[in-house]
Amino acid sequence: MVHYSLLTNWRSEPGLVNAVNSIFGRRSAAFIYAQSINYATVQAAAKKPAAPLLVDESVVTPLTVWQIPQSDKQKNLSSQQVYALINEAIADEIAQLIEGGVQKSIKIGAEPLRSGDIAILVRTAREGNNLRRVLAKRGVRAITIGRDRVFASEEAGGLYDLLLAINQHGDRKLLRAGLASPLLNLDYRQIAQISDDESSWQDWSEKIHRLHLLWLQRGFIAMFQELLQLLEIAERIAETVFAERRLTNLLHLAELAQQQSRISPGFDALLAWYRAQIAGDTGDDTELRLESDEDLVKIVTIHKSKGLEYPIVFAPYLWTCKPRPVKPGSILQFHDENHNAVIDLGSSDHQQHGFIAEKERLAEDIRLAYVAITRACSKVFLAWGDVGDGTMPGRPAKTALGYLLHPGQLATDLDSNFPQAFDHSDDMAAELETLVKNSGGSIEVIPLPPQTKGAIPALATKRQPALETATFKGGIPANWRIASFTALTRDIHQVAHRGRSGISGDSILDFPAGSHVGLLLHSLLEHLDFKGNIKTQCADLIPRYAPRYGLNSAEYQKTLTRWLEKLLISPLNDSGLTLSALSSEQRLNELAFDFALDHLTIDKLNLLLAQISGRSLTPIEVDNFGGMITGVIDLVFEYQGKYYLADYKTNYLGASLEDYSENNLQRAILDRRYDLQYLLYSIALHRYLSLRIPDYAYERHFGGVYYLFIRAMRPQQESTYGVYFDLPDYADLSALDALLAVKSDDGRHR
Repeated sequence: MVHYSLLTNWRSEPGLVNAVNSIFGRRSAAFIYAQSINYATVQAAAKKPAAPLLVDESVVTPLTVWQIPQSDKQKNLSSQQVYALINEAIADEIAQLIEGGVQKSIKIGAEPLRSGDIAILVRTAREGNNLRRVLAKRGVRAITIGRDRVFASEEAGGLYDLLLAINQHGDRKLLRAGLASPLLNLDYRQIAQISDDESSWQDWSEKIHRLHLLWLQRGFIAMFQELLQLLEIAERIAETVFAERRLTNLLHLAELAQQQSRISPGFDALLAWYRAQIAGDTGDDTELRLESDEDLVKIVTIHKSKGLEYPIVFAPYLWTCKPRPVKPGSILQFHDENHNAVIDLGSSDHQQHGFIAEKERLAEDIRLAYVAITRACSKVFLAWGDVGDGTMPGRPAKTALGYLLHPGQLATDLDSNFPQAFDHSDDMAAELETLVKNSGGSIEVIPLPPQTKGAIPALATKRQPALETATFKGGIPANWRIASFTALTRDIHQVAHRGRSGISGDSILDFPAGSHVGLLLHSLLEHLDFKGNIKTQCADLIPRYAPRYGLNSAEYQKTLTRWLEKLLISPLNDSGLTLSALSSEQRLNELAFDFALDHLTIDKLNLLLAQISGRSLTPIEVDNFGGMITGVIDLVFEYQGKYYLADYKTNYLGASLEDYSENNLQRAILDRRYDLQYLLYSIALHRYLSLRIPDYAYERHFGGVYYLFIRAMRPQQESTYGVYFDLPDYADLSALDALLAVKSDDGRHR
């Protein structure tokens, strides 16, 4: 086998080259397999421009080994304690380096040190994430570079929770889980408040329902864009630590999901793919992207750092490793003397093969340590010392640095023993002193610096916000918002039902009340074929949907079936119109709308609504605003050439059918300000029809509004209970339409 060696280092300063030679050249078989890889002493490039690390114009020692302390009782600290101490020391050191760069007292050659000159090399994502949090407390901003998967990020799980809630938009349990998504940044008190407050819950349910419809009608990416705006995702993320990283992850996830949606159309197929990405390995497209090209400290996996270079390198975790388990029944992977890959599932040579597997693991760790240390141009920081119980796996005695810094164990010994560079009786300090002495001043061993108390001044005053954006020079009105009927009437006190309380003996009137019941019935009515066999359809639909709302008892399901059968054949008017007369072609379910408005003056709105109703009404009490009005109409249907809108109401008004009489429904409409809701819906449908019907005229085509209080709707009753109908006067609707309209440049409404 022919070996080639690079004997000139064009990257590093001469002092650092000498330090590397001192560590890897102090023993034979530095890489264990001398016949394959041996260490050759390297020379620094003579013509390379000098760029050492300078503090107050003095060259610092190129390689620093921080000595891990022991406890006050002279016992080894646990690995958890050591990780915490090292992370604090790194954060303090980097903060002081950056401050020195700002003050121009610390330089790389002739140039002041910048944040981007510093890299921290880690083995795992957890190491990097923990360290990044500590850095953030010092005001030090860092970016992560590695082979971490975006589907392993917190944002992936958070988006998945929201997508599940949107997919099954009526499921209370999934909506609660969605509210706990880290993308919303809600604490448990806020989630509890939303869950307990009927108005807040309804508002969130409407938003999720709207997103469901948008996904269904216009596809994933349109829904995702609306999700960002409607749920204020970017603003919520901006309030958290690592906002840039998190927003980058979220947008990356959306891009991947959009690409897959072209291959796997439909909610369930896309969610199944997404779930598989979270659970399994994925391709290069799912590696985390850089959130910024700014001049920031870099946290890099050692594997990813191969071929790269950085002026200052921290390689702080080379004191730990992950030995391969060698015990009866363990699976061993290694190479035989002919370099063939072998898997041992429990042969008679299992113990011997365990030694070989561990030897190979140590050799790979040494190669990684070499990669980490040689990424630096000017300065390296290492941490070293005995940690924890030396008999436990993963301790320093079994690591690459243990083998390199304490050359007591020969490479040939590893064929019959596990790596064990030292034990507690060894004089580790004396061996480190020898290393320093033989390095010619290129290596120093010093105690791990104590934690700095207080903030670093230069960083405290220059700390960047959690999320930065390009400067926006336009103007956004402070009162711009997206409003729904629920949002407009949230502060209106809901009048308790005026009817008789108690148990009526009618299982439909007595059916549980609450938004979950309404959402279930909306889902069932959306999916029913009104002209088909209702009992057969309910036998399929109710078991699918009812459990989502906690209404899965057999008695509930029986009542729901009877309820829907009665509802669909109940007359809506004196002419005998019923929902069962409507074919699928005559129906448009869940018509979502939004329309823009320049500026809505609430006092003018209240005055106009009072004039339309001819009654004194509870006023709408929100601030004046401009922006968008949004909503979803439960049902639009065509009958005999006219178009109607219908809204299903499951409100409990009392224990008697008389509580759902025409007069009582009129009071319920006004008490709850449904008059505003159906006028907004009427404007939306009026505008929709004017765009779809070439010769559209309101008087000829607009049939009216049905508000169906479906608890009381029964066939074959002398009086029509539960049906509220209105045909808004065209002049009234036009006045409201003008109040809500956006004015064009020439002053006309549009």
